[in-house]
Amino acid sequence: MKPSIRMLNQKELWDIHCASVDTLENVGVAVHDERAREALLGAGARADSSERVRLPAKLVKAALDRCPPVVLLHGSALTGANLVHDSGWLDHGSVASPAYMVLVNEVLHMVSQYMRGIPVSDTTLAVDLIDHVGPGGHYLQEEHTLNHFRQV
Repeated sequence: MKPSIRMLNQKELWDIHCASVDTLENVGVAVHDERAREALLGAGARADSSERVRLPAKLVKAALDRCPPVVLLHGSALTGANLVHDSGWLDHGSVASPAYMVLVNEVLHMVSQYMRGIPVSDTTLAVDLIDHVGPGGHYLQEEHTLNHFRQV
């Protein structure tokens, strides 16, 4: 029997987010590296006598606000989102940046390509062609290359 997979809805994602923030704030994480521990404490985290560091919700939110767009956009794509807006806005919409719009557009294209996946078939693998050309050869003169190079 093939397992079924379904996308999480927004409420389920929010519940996971809230539970994660609660865990980081109340249970914390073990931080073994002293420099990392000092950096977290300097940013507002709390620690006890063990290596456990607790991250307040505002610290987690600040980190997520500074998160690179590829991480945020990939997460949206994994949930099945088909609309991304405010792609050039910074600082909660108080600043618009044309350069950032271009960057986010590039990231959106990469995420879209990633989500589309890579088709795996006899044609795309071209194992027979690899055997035919052999070590030291090249594929530029091959009919298969001419037929498929624009699909990469």
